[in-house]
Amino acid sequence: TLRVVLGAIVGIFCLVGSEWLVRRDQAAAANALAGAGVVILYGATWAAQNLYDLIGTVPAFALMVLITSVCVALAVGRNAPFIAVLGLLGGFATPILVASEVDSPEALFGYILLLDLGLLWLARARGWSLLSILSLGGTALHQALWIFGSMNEERAVLGLGVLAVFGLAFLFFGSGDREPSLLWRATRAGGVAIPFAFALHFAGTIRLAENPWPLGTLLLILSAGACWLARRETQDVATAAAGACLGIMALWFLNQQVSPVLAWQAVVLCVALAALFTVAAEISRRHPGADRLGSAALVSSLGFLALLVLAPTEPQVVKPWPWIAGWAGLAGLLVLHSRWPGRAW
Repeated sequence: TLRVVLGAIVGIFCLVGSEWLVRRDQAAAANALAGAGVVILYGATWAAQNLYDLIGTVPAFALMVLITSVCVALAVGRNAPFIAVLGLLGGFATPILVASEVDSPEALFGYILLLDLGLLWLARARGWSLLSILSLGGTALHQALWIFGSMNEERAVLGLGVLAVFGLAFLFFGSGDREPSLLWRATRAGGVAIPFAFALHFAGTIRLAENPWPLGTLLLILSAGACWLARRETQDVATAAAGACLGIMALWFLNQQVSPVLAWQAVVLCVALAALFTVAAEISRRHPGADRLGSAALVSSLGFLALLVLAPTEPQVVKPWPWIAGWAGLAGLLVLHSRWPGRAW
């Protein structure tokens, strides 16, 4: 108990002493001392809960959230990105440091989402783009720890929902400038790319991908976001998204024993994905990003047509009608796309 109390006192005195240094125009020393105080307070809280069992999980979590809030407030008040980064690291470390036997992904990712939104707001308000990319990295770490460590097939839909929500959050809030810097662009692109990477895991695991619609819904949401981003910025994320969708669906076909019902569902999903890119390209034909969206539409339509032609299936199990329907739908999209300049072939 004495060790924890002394640690808390030292941490608080560091924060108070840093204010004294600020008044003496020693900002660098003040920020370093404040950072040391924050680290000591995190350590004292962790020790109280994990080493000595002095407090429970809920009080420890609340104290770490309070420390993170104080850290962010100091960063804003002093215009000190160094302190903000410490608060970010502490905020993402809190669920890991506070050990708990209760597996509650709703509470975990609700906390992470609030933390992300707060940090993205701070990054936009202060122009600290480093916070945005670090937030993305911390979020991806927690997603990986839960998906690969705790998630089971019963909660696969929840996992896909988490990926969709965070992908949209970083897509729409991960920008602070009309002409975003490299880190802002990386945050937005990463917000779409990371869920695609996790979707490969879902597609490659039979027990997580028996029903293609939850996975397909995620792909449709991410693809729509990629098309929106391609219209706003110069990144060719739409073509990359089309290729990712094609690869994920190909992996799904390779890992599934396709039944008649699954064949129809997969065909509808493939045509829907290609149609989304085609519609986005047609809407943007007079937009500066039209060429990028046109390439995405071509890649998706041709790629899914080839995939459905080569789809592994047994004729005695699945009749040819779903494949014929898919070929016809994708051929129609290609005929529509042939009206583009230079695409008559």
